[in-house]
Amino acid sequence: PVPAGAAARVILPPAHEGTGPFIRPAMTPRDRILSAKARADQVRIEPPYILGEFARSRFEEIAFESWDDLKPAYDELLARAEAVGSLAELEALIADLNDVIFITQDASTAAEVVFYQNTQDDDAKTAHLNMEAIDKDALKARKAIEKLVLASVYFAELPNDAYGTYKTKLAAELRYYREANVEREKRMDELSAEFSAAFGAIRVTIPGHDEMDIAQAGKLLKSTDRKTREDTWRAIQEVHKGHRAKIDAIYDEMLKLAEGIATEAGFDNYRDYIFASKLYNYSPTDLEAFHVAVEQHVVPLCRAIDEAKRKNLGLEKLEPWDKSAPPKGKEPIQAYDKADIDGFMDKVATLLGGFEHPIFADVFQDMVDLELYDVGHRDGKRPGGFAAQFWVSGSGFFFSNDNGMGVALWKVVHELSHAIHRYLARHIPLYSGRVAPGEVNDTVAFALQAMSMEHWESFYPDEAIRNQAKLEHLEWMVKIIRWSAVVDAYEHWNYSHPGHSVEERDEAYMRIALRFGLTDIDIDQTPDWRSDIKAQATLSGIKHQAHTYSKGYHLRYATTYGFSMFQALRLYSAYQAAKSPEARREVLENFLRGQKQGGLVTPNEVFATMGAPFNMAGAGIAADMAAIAEEMEALRG
Repeated sequence: PVPAGAAARVILPPAHEGTGPFIRPAMTPRDRILSAKARADQVRIEPPYILGEFARSRFEEIAFESWDDLKPAYDELLARAEAVGSLAELEALIADLNDVIFITQDASTAAEVVFYQNTQDDDAKTAHLNMEAIDKDALKARKAIEKLVLASVYFAELPNDAYGTYKTKLAAELRYYREANVEREKRMDELSAEFSAAFGAIRVTIPGHDEMDIAQAGKLLKSTDRKTREDTWRAIQEVHKGHRAKIDAIYDEMLKLAEGIATEAGFDNYRDYIFASKLYNYSPTDLEAFHVAVEQHVVPLCRAIDEAKRKNLGLEKLEPWDKSAPPKGKEPIQAYDKADIDGFMDKVATLLGGFEHPIFADVFQDMVDLELYDVGHRDGKRPGGFAAQFWVSGSGFFFSNDNGMGVALWKVVHELSHAIHRYLARHIPLYSGRVAPGEVNDTVAFALQAMSMEHWESFYPDEAIRNQAKLEHLEWMVKIIRWSAVVDAYEHWNYSHPGHSVEERDEAYMRIALRFGLTDIDIDQTPDWRSDIKAQATLSGIKHQAHTYSKGYHLRYATTYGFSMFQALRLYSAYQAAKSPEARREVLENFLRGQKQGGLVTPNEVFATMGAPFNMAGAGIAADMAAIAEEMEALRG
């Protein structure tokens, strides 16, 4: 495992004096923000933002045992906030508070990464939860300071060209912040860790195979042998059944906490609270229209994908265990040998070097040199993938737990692209300006993931195998759009129906799954559906969706995935259509310029810069799906 905790402790750089690329300019806080905005059009990795004297003089490393290690710095900032006597003092306070927020976030991120590397390590779990508790104390202190910032007579004088985004976000955050909710959110973090530990501990025994975790069992669902696929599928459903009560209990408690948060802030339900407090660019009504568009234009293509597979495999009926099977007469796509991580990383470097701009390969090599990654399978690792950000150094960290199949390549490129995005915005001084909205973050990841298909020769030298891999990837992308609408509709129902039971929630999900073609079981016409293994498998699909157990993703993750996938496919189409190296470089430079804006502008402005104006209208979605359907048909030959 990569020593992420150790990495976090060395990212507080020494003071850079004299000359050199990392010297901190003698600028006011305002000038540093404006300088960052002015450089947004320059497609390059900037030197990282350097902490100010206040933070540097109070912290030697980014590792904390208790709130007492951080409290003195926050107390000093609170005292300054109570005595602000000029606009310059307010700006200096904002800059110094921002630096301490960066340090606090990095310590929390480091502990979280170490825990996710081995969810069965009790010491790592304890350290993670301890840092989460410290983080909550820091949040209370931060909000006390920010309330004074907002109330200052000088707040309105902060110029909008430098502080416009900061002022808007701060006002929105404080409008609905309630200190009583901090403890509820702390408990949500604990429950999220419980889910990760419970899911990471699941083991399944497949006839003829040793005991394995779910990630490894997924490899057998791609077997060319139908009996092996069915045995694997049934074994997974059986083991899921044994964990269902625990996972339901975790989610029930999270929902009750969410209801409490909403009530405390004066809302009837958590959905309304989220949309009021998070400054989303869309409303629940917009999302309901999006669900309809997916139902009309994406679900038919998903059904066509399944029908093409049924015909290819020569089956009378495509069963759940057949949906991941390779085409008839072909072997499953294998991205790498799980015993050869170094060889896999070398191929990723070759892939990224094929892009017409060097930033992708350069940042990747920097992360490899610093060991800021954890790739491959290991017992106890958190399922799935994620990217983390170390705010002080401006570095990223990418993580993937996979079985070496084709999806492993997509996952690594996806998480790596998040990390590259972090690098591109690392010069932006303010936390609020560096954080891009979810739909921008995921557009970046899915777009690079899709564009990488043009450079898969290092993984799949044989054109026929490469086309098979591309087809599998495009089919997955289409189905992820449907899945995003399903999860979003499910969460909207859950959070707008406070007090519901597990049984009511399951019934609601089954109706959603039927609407979007994930099942053909109509529970209103099937009285004994609860004992049907296929119905239970449908429920397991949502009950084991990790992001629904993370409070940071509630009512955001699914929506942004769907929106982002459409934006990503449009960028992929533009890159694919650009035939000359010069034309492709231009597409990539626009893509990178959008990323470099961070959270300094609105998502729509970012998308316009990238060359993919935001459009979720039904007609636009229909055209996108028609183009992808045509490409998939060509790949099938």
